[in-house]
Amino acid sequence: MKKKFLLLFFLTKKILLKNYKIVFCNILFFIMFSLNAQIAENDPSKYIPNIIPPSTTAYALGTYGNTPIGLFTGSQNISIPIYTYKTANLEVPISMFYSSNGIKVDEISSNVGQSWNLSFGGVITRIVRDKPDEDRGNFPIPISITEATGRYSPQALDFYQYIGENDVDTESDIFSFNFGKYSGKFIFTYEGGILLMPAQELKIEYTQNSEGINFTITAPDGVKYYFDNQEITTQRVLGGGHSIPNITVSSWYLSRIVHPKGDQIQFTYDDATSTYTTSKSQTYRMLYPRIQYDAAGNLEQYTGGLSPMYEHTMNVAGKAIKSIKSTNPFYGEVAFTYLSTSSADVTTGNNKISQITIKDKNAAEIDRINFTYTTTPNSRVFLDKVQFKDVNQNYQFEYNNRNSFPARLSLSQDHWGYYNGKNNTNIVPAVDAYELQSVSYNGANKDPDGNFAKIGLLSKIIYPTEGYTTFDYEPNDYYGQITVEPTRVYQSISAVTTEETNTTSSQSIYANGARTQKVSIIAGTGFYCSDPSLDTGKSKATISVYNTTAGRYEILFRTDNNAEISNSFYQITPNTASAAKNFYFVASANQTYRISISSDWFCTSSTLNYNYLPGNATIIPGNVKTGGIRVQRTSDYASASSAPVIKRFLYAKKDDLAKSTGNKGQEPYYIDTYKVEKILESPGAGIFGVVSTATYLNLSSSSLASLFDTGSSNVFYNYVTISYGSDNFLNGGEEHEFIVHRDAGDGFVIGTGDIRSVPLSNLGWDNGLEKKVTYFNKDLKTVKQTINEYEERSALRKEVISYSARKNYEKILSAPVNYECTQADLTKRTPYWRCVANHTHQILMNDMFFGDGYTCIAPGHDNRTMYIEHPCYGLTLPKTISNLANIDNLSIVSYKNYAFWHYLKSTQEITYDLNGNNPVTATTNYNYRGINHTLLSSQSSNNSKNELLETKYFYPKDSEMSAKPIVNQLIAANIIGVPLDTQNYKAGTLLSEQLTIYDNNTTTANLPLPVSVYAAKFPNALPNITTPSIGQLEKKITFNQYDTKGNILQYTPESGIPVSIIWGYNQTQPIAKIENASYSEVLSYVSNLQAKSDTGTEAELITALNVLRTALPNAMVTTYTYKPLIGVSTVTDPKGFITTYTYDSFGRLETVKDNLGNILSEN
Repeated sequence: MKKKFLLLFFLTKKILLKNYKIVFCNILFFIMFSLNAQIAENDPSKYIPNIIPPSTTAYALGTYGNTPIGLFTGSQNISIPIYTYKTANLEVPISMFYSSNGIKVDEISSNVGQSWNLSFGGVITRIVRDKPDEDRGNFPIPISITEATGRYSPQALDFYQYIGENDVDTESDIFSFNFGKYSGKFIFTYEGGILLMPAQELKIEYTQNSEGINFTITAPDGVKYYFDNQEITTQRVLGGGHSIPNITVSSWYLSRIVHPKGDQIQFTYDDATSTYTTSKSQTYRMLYPRIQYDAAGNLEQYTGGLSPMYEHTMNVAGKAIKSIKSTNPFYGEVAFTYLSTSSADVTTGNNKISQITIKDKNAAEIDRINFTYTTTPNSRVFLDKVQFKDVNQNYQFEYNNRNSFPARLSLSQDHWGYYNGKNNTNIVPAVDAYELQSVSYNGANKDPDGNFAKIGLLSKIIYPTEGYTTFDYEPNDYYGQITVEPTRVYQSISAVTTEETNTTSSQSIYANGARTQKVSIIAGTGFYCSDPSLDTGKSKATISVYNTTAGRYEILFRTDNNAEISNSFYQITPNTASAAKNFYFVASANQTYRISISSDWFCTSSTLNYNYLPGNATIIPGNVKTGGIRVQRTSDYASASSAPVIKRFLYAKKDDLAKSTGNKGQEPYYIDTYKVEKILESPGAGIFGVVSTATYLNLSSSSLASLFDTGSSNVFYNYVTISYGSDNFLNGGEEHEFIVHRDAGDGFVIGTGDIRSVPLSNLGWDNGLEKKVTYFNKDLKTVKQTINEYEERSALRKEVISYSARKNYEKILSAPVNYECTQADLTKRTPYWRCVANHTHQILMNDMFFGDGYTCIAPGHDNRTMYIEHPCYGLTLPKTISNLANIDNLSIVSYKNYAFWHYLKSTQEITYDLNGNNPVTATTNYNYRGINHTLLSSQSSNNSKNELLETKYFYPKDSEMSAKPIVNQLIAANIIGVPLDTQNYKAGTLLSEQLTIYDNNTTTANLPLPVSVYAAKFPNALPNITTPSIGQLEKKITFNQYDTKGNILQYTPESGIPVSIIWGYNQTQPIAKIENASYSEVLSYVSNLQAKSDTGTEAELITALNVLRTALPNAMVTTYTYKPLIGVSTVTDPKGFITTYTYDSFGRLETVKDNLGNILSEN
């Protein structure tokens, strides 16, 4: 079945435009528990939480240039930050990004225009393979049977027949997720567990009910992400009679984020329905070979031909983001507004975002971002401008000749779906093989053309500073073989009669070379005497083609309908239809042909024109153009009058720039063959006779083999060289080397059918990883190199096998298959797991990625180990058994979904002198020794004395931490990503250690939070603390008390002097830091201060804070006030001196003034 790839949001790579400075709209105080490798015993402040506000940064306009390019694929990676919504412990960046290797003709614009995407939260999308996994049910035969008993065992044959004859799901759907800083894929195992690809420290849970599946993902910091806003897609094919709609849940949008401390961010959506035609398809069907005979010796009758155009329609019952807000109203809200009209590139829906509004807790506007679009004459929607509330803060965009980009569903597409400018009338490709060259079906020209493929791409960004960047493009290519055809030979012959004689004219051609070709012929005849009364209508011409090598006349075919018109002589008259005067014959290689035309009747003039290729094509090595576009050059301008800063991208090695390093991937493949069986009846008897088989060819309009087999690009580049300043390394450059490792077939095939549409096994775990970067100067001398080494832990590799089955034809008769038992078969039985309770199963995959088994944990579960016995089990040799499973009408291909885990093993930094000599190497090694997690265990390097320095990290899942307090609770909450213990070594000797102890009791408001930090240098004479398991360490800081939101209320450093913190503004910001006073001493002031910050004026809050300062003469009190969602407003130090921060109407910092009103800084 046809797979539809829905990609709603592409959030995997967020690369910000360099040098952009974003306003600190909210100056957040933070608590930082230091985990630095070097522990300085004489620096007790390193363990103290930092509650000093970071310096406020002026609201700077975006600067120009230095746009990042995805070198491995040659695409732009442009990101424009819009806003970051924050709570005390959570944040959601909102940004736009652009990345494209060319616009697909059938591509639909997003909610912010063509090729742009808006990132605002998270989503899980799904590619359905075969059928939705939630409809899978149980197999009567375990799907792992072929691996356990052998792919040709009787049980395996039974399994193949079962999946071939029944409408069952044997392929795992692919779920892709993007949220926060996490992205990846996962699949369901056949037991109901979840397998992450690649492995990550994420905990994925799902619930299933009558409305389908919903997901919860817990990150390594214990933050939970809930995905339960479903998008439902209905697909249907129109144009070929009644089609059953295919309805699936295609996406799950993020609905809320919950931090272990209680913060929540909620995402609300409006229902949004879009309807459109996704694509068109077409097929051409014919007998192959064209001449076939049935079992009775009769010529098979030709059926098939060119199909009509089919339209693949889609109805998306989706979601449109409406708002982002917290359960704490202090953090305000981000609201989204849409254009009222549907997008021009769809039938209905797909409304574009017109405005994003940032609001405070009172719904007052903080900032406003407007989006402006242009709709082209061909109904394409392009983003023109992003305008912030500040009139000087805007981004403008220009595109390559966008009005010339065709309307969606245009037939002017290359093999990859990019625009190629060809005037095609069909969408099935012209194929010069499989005898298709002997028929005429007006196939489409799907050759790529970079001049057209780059139309509509982003050509210029104008930044708020009025600086700008321009982009130049060129077609993708790879080094391969270029086919050069010989010059086509055009010939003409004629035959003219006089008033008394007839004449015949002929010429011979020699079809040279190992090729079969179609020789086109156009003929005509007419009466030419001056007296038209003499024309009796008897003028005619006779055409023949004689194969002098084989001694036979060739069959002639009409060009317009491929019908056979002659197998010896063909006659035309002046009144013959034009179409009938255009015909062809098929010339075989190394044969000589005599083409003849004769004129019959007096005053008749006849002509014949033909053309052919006189020999084979010549193959020469060179760079071959292929589908898609890559960035050729970027030019950064500080202003309209400034000289550009140029980067030229050369997709080749520095030392061989003329030879592309592109890896092209799979070739387009459109051909599918299948059989049709029929029973011939015995003449007159009315009983069945023999089974007769005919073979057909089906030419599809889309490649059966995926041309994007390993990701979203069809071409990857092994080497990319960057020239700075010009095309010729005026200012030096860089050479980047990448690993190219494509996905590939990794299964087996049963049957003879060619199922090219089967997904590949995801073997390319290291595809696209950067292996080496070499920096060189303008003299091309190497000045620096970075070399990376990666490793895949094969011992931790997991896999799930899938089967793609196709019935090649309806089998009429089957015969038993005999099997000879072996000695091993007599005792062979295969165990498998199953919960036999009649309920909805809830499957726990033990230890997630690292577990080997599965367990149903639903109430009333009944987990059992079952066995499949070999048919020879318990029998006595010799023994032959018969199996009725006959699968010779089936084609079954297996492939695997792998859960790899890989990591960066080492990095070498090599520096050279200006002449490229005297290298100095620094190596950092990374070790991931954990047997039940994928976190960094240690890293090491050598110092200037060549001594080995190593830092080791221990996490809750490590056995060394098993005796620490509440470790099991941390694991259960998936708070596993931060080291509890950090140890530093030199030459194998322990130098220092730092240990953080967690608890969840009344002190921590029953939240799992740090309660103390221990540290020490070694060797030392400290006592060994065993309860709890601490070791020879001493306490550096105690976190005495937290509130219910996880804010620290009091901590006591090693000095014993307590420090208290009062949190205001609905407990979101610290408003007072009191040194030398416990929280119980200031508790009587807290309620009033919090009330003043929540609902009072700033003046009232400052007055109340001054009362606190006066009441505690022995304490040092620092106080703070804020403009919510803007920044800090005042800071009053322990001496009572006030520093004041003022902002303009756009929230930009204007001035910083001291206690006397003097301006300390001004923007």
